[in-house]
Amino acid sequence: MSNLIVCDVAIKQDAEGRYCLNDLHKAAGANPNHKPAEWLRYSIAKDLIDELKVGNPTLSPIKAVTGRTGGTYVVKELVYAYAMWISPKFNLEVIRSYDRLATEGVAVHYKAVEDVLDDPLSYMEKVIAQAKQLKAERDRLSAENAVMSVQNAVMHAELNLLTVDEYRALTHRYFNHSYKIRLGQAAAKLMRAQGQQPAQQKRTVHTRNGEQEVRVNVYTRAVLEQAERELAV
Repeated sequence: MSNLIVCDVAIKQDAEGRYCLNDLHKAAGANPNHKPAEWLRYSIAKDLIDELKVGNPTLSPIKAVTGRTGGTYVVKELVYAYAMWISPKFNLEVIRSYDRLATEGVAVHYKAVEDVLDDPLSYMEKVIAQAKQLKAERDRLSAENAVMSVQNAVMHAELNLLTVDEYRALTHRYFNHSYKIRLGQAAAKLMRAQGQQPAQQKRTVHTRNGEQEVRVNVYTRAVLEQAERELAV
């Protein structure tokens, strides 16, 4: 990931490419009145965030991060808006830094040119260290997302399994006890014909002795609908 440097300050990025407003605040002089939290109080900032959410619902335009590299991370459009709120001069500096980043892959502030030329190794070490940190963060998020995807898939599958009685309630109908037994048997037979066994889940049922937790057979809605069609023949 390319590195943005504004007024000698390296602007950190998160794994999704957002920029750290806290670093930009430091680059602008660290005036307490210009803290990101102060800017975010304004309705113009809130309105812009809302518009960005509508335009790209898959990526949050702003994210609060805790820990050693914590801060408020935002997309490029909010970087420009924040810089303009601080001052036109700082906004111009940010625009020029982005231009250098786009054309050269790294943005070096004009005041830092001598430092980079005198000690390029030290400068590159900082760039490499930041790149390693960003890669580690990206890998961590990627691993977390993979785990969440598996968990969501399992949860989705579980939520789409129904008992016969839940299927009856979902379709707003009345089944007598005999029909519920026959429907469950037909659904189980269909699943076995497909090389599967009916899944079981825990349910809480009401009895004369109070609530009890029992394990019951559950089926997909498609299997229950097919079982109903076969019973109707």
